[in-house]
Amino acid sequence: MPGVISLGIGWLYWYQFVDAESAKWAARQLLKNAFIASIAIAAIGYVIGHLANAASSFLLEKRIFKRQFDGAKKWHERVLEKNPVRASAIKKNVDSEYHISPTDLSSFDMRIRMEELMPNATITGFSFLSFYGMSRTMSLLAWLSSFPLAFLVGLRYDGGLAIFAALVTFVGCCAVGALFCYQYLRFVEYYYDFLGSTLLRSKVCGND
Repeated sequence: MPGVISLGIGWLYWYQFVDAESAKWAARQLLKNAFIASIAIAAIGYVIGHLANAASSFLLEKRIFKRQFDGAKKWHERVLEKNPVRASAIKKNVDSEYHISPTDLSSFDMRIRMEELMPNATITGFSFLSFYGMSRTMSLLAWLSSFPLAFLVGLRYDGGLAIFAALVTFVGCCAVGALFCYQYLRFVEYYYDFLGSTLLRSKVCGND
């Protein structure tokens, strides 16, 4: 889905800022050959979706929201604030196994530990990864689509109404992006909560 939406946004940019006639011609050709076009769009969209996902990871995950992915540090700080008893149990297990502070534990260590102690839970963990990855990509795409959509809507009106319509469209796209971004950050917390829950289990006895 993010890949197909990316193709749509690319078409909007081409239509608005490059050459409207060639964009219309391309759309007409796709409609004439709908079956072949749908297969091609699905295949290309799959590849583009991976590229869009990588771009959103680079921009949002590794730049803007970098602290959200600071290993287990942020997650452990939240546990320490809400439940010191559990935080103490986690510290004991991590100290005995890794001889480091829980705040220095990496997400990789947490994931490997989960696969060792709770192998059946791995699918659930990757589900959270999929959900937050898609939400992150959709957030970026909504923000990118705000510019061409605002221009296109504004062109349909005259004077002050055009500015108002373009502004409403722009704000609406940004709001949709913010909603997906909220979902993205929420699923990030769920993912780390899920990974961190295995730290309450000791490797020695396998119990809480």
